[in-house]
Amino acid sequence: MKASWLSQSFPLAHVRMGEGWGEGELGCEVVVDKSNHPDPNPLPDYRARGPEKRMRAFTLIEVLATMMLMAIVLPAAMQGIALATSAASTTRHRTEASGLASSKLSEIIANGQWQGGILSGDFGTDAPGYTWKATVGNWSQDTSSANLQQVDLTVFWIARNRQQSVTVSTLTYVRPTSTQ
Repeated sequence: MKASWLSQSFPLAHVRMGEGWGEGELGCEVVVDKSNHPDPNPLPDYRARGPEKRMRAFTLIEVLATMMLMAIVLPAAMQGIALATSAASTTRHRTEASGLASSKLSEIIANGQWQGGILSGDFGTDAPGYTWKATVGNWSQDTSSANLQQVDLTVFWIARNRQQSVTVSTLTYVRPTSTQ
């Protein structure tokens, strides 16, 4: 009776009932025949078939611990990246401004512009966003009365809503004019 009910409930199953499963016990064996009717969507078999075939999954505690670690480490890493990017940008601006200041200082010294010419301006389309200003004065450490002049050239730019600057300086000798 039980065997016919199992056969009707599971048409692909062959049921074998009988004695001899153990000492004085009755037993039942159900064998499913999939050869004639393969399952179109078989479920994966998660049973271990040896060490090379074993599939593993993460436990909930492992996932939560990983998420907690990421929540702690990720903001610190992002802050470090932002700081490094900011430092690189500042260094790039300072390097470019130093080159511009050195070039412009050489230009105004070579042209004699420092002796009363235009001592401020911008760099035009070559370096937009940078301006310069030069000042000329007596060198404060001149004890020999050699008539040395200090020329300071400062390059300005705006970064992070603040004005930044780099200054380069040189000394020039003013030849006395001859009176005849």
